[in-house]
Order: sequence, then structure tokens, then C-alpha cells
Amino acid sequence: MIRITNEESRESDAGSFARVPTQAEVARLAGVSQTTASYVLSGVPNRVSFATQERVLRAAEQLNYQPNLLARGLRGSSTGLLGVIVRDISAAAVGAVSRALLHGAPQVGYDMILTDAADDVKTLLRLAGLMKSRLCDGIALVGELPEEDALWDDYARLGIPTVAILHGGQNLPVASVLLDNDHGIRLAVDHLRSLGHERIGYVGSNLLRGVMQRGEVFRAVMKDKGLNVRPTDVVNVELSREGGAAGLVQLLGRPHPPTAVLAATDLLACAMIHEAACRKIAIPEQLSIVGFDDVPEASLTWPPLTTVRQPFEEFAVRALAMFTSGAASSTRAHRQVILQPELVIRESTAAPRGANEHLGAMSPRDSNRRLHSQLS
Repeated sequence: MIRITNEESRESDAGSFARVPTQAEVARLAGVSQTTASYVLSGVPNRVSFATQERVLRAAEQLNYQPNLLARGLRGSSTGLLGVIVRDISAAAVGAVSRALLHGAPQVGYDMILTDAADDVKTLLRLAGLMKSRLCDGIALVGELPEEDALWDDYARLGIPTVAILHGGQNLPVASVLLDNDHGIRLAVDHLRSLGHERIGYVGSNLLRGVMQRGEVFRAVMKDKGLNVRPTDVVNVELSREGGAAGLVQLLGRPHPPTAVLAATDLLACAMIHEAACRKIAIPEQLSIVGFDDVPEASLTWPPLTTVRQPFEEFAVRALAMFTSGAASSTRAHRQVILQPELVIRESTAAPRGANEHLGAMSPRDSNRRLHSQLS
């Protein structure tokens, strides 16, 4: 936990609070000048020998010295503090990236403050302003918000270095680490086509730009492959378990239901697998399902979910690198890093009924593996 301290503080008359050690005391204990101690404790030890740095750090640890972040920030120096504002911490992908950021930040010299915007633009702006006033060196925005376009003009006025992660658009006014959604959807469609599926449905949502983009790419990829996509083959729902279940029910109620369904997120896909089990629809024998994200729950469904994996750890590594290199600075040209997804084939996909004949009497699981090995 980070404490913002006052180096001039003294013991209270009642003696109920321990006096906060100062840089001068650290310097005396280490046997160095206060200027030398300041260099080391402020994170600019380049003018100090390694042996002296070690003495200063041991003295600081012995005295339980804590840096005065407020004074450091007012001097224009780095406070070593980053803010993380998430769209909704309960969203699995957002949670995965946030955990990776919290794990990776100390390794590059940062501490982090994490908070939740609860899907609200005004809340995000308020939290960002609060983090700036608390002298954060920068802010990571994890997960886009509904109606996000309304955010950026007001956000720009804050003038704080920012990296956006898991956002949909590629024309963001801040530095960003994004996913190649086009490639991810193409991987999923190619996989289903390789198994012999032609009637492929899609369950997505119009809530977030990135999710909407996946639906647009799905239509384009299907058209490129000469496959007809009827309006009823694409269903938009809420991004929830209830939405996933409702999407499956809608698709299966069509006169010519699909033999496979691609979901815009793993949450929707897992909900569809559960709904299929409730309706005694065998997955993948009667219906193949593919997700998008590869959150931990994807491997815990039955059958385990075939899905497009987002590189959550790499999102965090690249974002932190933008802060340490200065690429996140609002005064520089906005940089983008676009990461590539990969397809993780598990057991929720197989050849459609009638397409197994050329594979002999193999089970859907075995036929899936045979087709995958042929593509490798």
C-alpha cells in the first residue's frame, strides 16, 4: 500500500502516531549526503555508485522510509504511480488485463491504483480527474464504454498520459494497445469452414464498438468465402448470460438453423453451451460453438470451448512499456500497437452431421482433431 507522507510531520502529543522518517535520517544512517540519498530515493540513481545505492536502500528499509509522493509530484518529478480505470471489473477480459497490469507494474517501477467506471462515461471522467489530482504519472483505460465517443473531448483537457486497452476503434486520440479483430474472426470462420460448416450463425451485441466490429467482420468474411449470410443469421443481444441464451434460442428457432455459431465473446458462448445442455442439444454433435477471448471459464465448460484467444498478458506488457518509454505522453503522436489473436481448438466444434462420412466412423471429437492436423 502506498502512503503519501509529510516529511515535516512530528510525533503527536498523544504519541498515537509514529513519526515519519525523513530523507535526512536515511542519509545519516547510510553515511551519505542528503543530496545523494535524494538521488537514490527519487529513482534517479545514475550519479551514484551501486555500492552507495545499496547502503541508501538498506537504510531506507531499516527506517521504513516512504517517499513523499505529493512533494515529488509538485516538483514535476515522476511519482511512480499509475491509475487503472476499468469499464467493468466483472467483465472477464477486463479483469484478466487488469490482473496482468497489477502484476507487471512493480517490475517496471510503478505502483497502481485500480478503480471501476461502471460503464459510465461521466464516472470515468470524474475518476480520471481524481487520479490526476493525486499526481498519477498516467492512466490505463481498460475496456471501452458505451457511447465512448462522448468521452474524448473532455478527457483530452485533462492532459494526462494515457494508454487505452481493449478498445474497439483504431482512431483513438490516445496511445492504445488493440487486438486485430479482423484476423480473429477470420480464424474462427476458417476453422468452421474447414470442418464443413456452411450455415454459420453469429451472436453479438451493439453495445460496444469492438464487439460491433466483430459482427461487421463476420459478415465480410462470410461474403468473401461465398457464403450467404441472411439477416436472421446474425443476432445482437445484451452482453450477459441471459443474452447468450436468448441468442441461441433465436437462431435455433429459424426455419433453417445454423450448424455452427460464432459468439462475439466467451461469456455469450458459454451461456449458449449451458442453454444447449438445458435443451438437450448435443455440443458439438448437433451444433458447434466458437467463442472469442479465451477467459479462464472457456476451458471449464463442457465441452471445453473452442475460442479465439486474446493475449491478455501481452496487452499489459505493451501498455506498461508505453508508459516507461514516454509513448503514452499526451504531448506526443498517438501510438498504436495491434496484437494478433490465435485460435484455441477444444471440443465444442466438430464436423456437421452428414460431413463425417468421408472421415469414417470417427467421433466428432476425433474428426475435429483429424481436420485440424490436416490444416497444420
